[in-house]
Amino acid sequence: MLVFRSIVLWLAFLFILISQFIVLDTIRLLLFYRLTPAIFLFIWVITTLFFNKKLVVDTAIHGIKILKWIKAFRLISSAFIIIGAAIKVMRWDYGDIFLMIGIGSMAAYSSILAYVAKTKQEHNPEIIDDL
Repeated sequence: MLVFRSIVLWLAFLFILISQFIVLDTIRLLLFYRLTPAIFLFIWVITTLFFNKKLVVDTAIHGIKILKWIKAFRLISSAFIIIGAAIKVMRWDYGDIFLMIGIGSMAAYSSILAYVAKTKQEHNPEIIDDL
């Protein structure tokens, strides 16, 4: 599921880049390239909310520093997304750039997390074999 979420974020980032830097003449292409990132981001939010599993980073393999860098990278990515959304709502300049940087870095964070993290095994006390 982590890989799927990473792919969805990369696709949203790609369509945002296409819609920002390519001049679109027809209204159909304009609507397609403007609405597709929103659909991908909606899918990402739904999968994040409903398919949330406990993740563990093995510090013996990757070290404790990678865990700190991953947490800091997520904080910075989230800050760029929040600041970009606030700037875009207030109709100031450069809101799109902040959103592009935030979504791109969140996609990179998700890809790194999909590579480094593993799902945590849930212990079921009712099963004797788990002891």
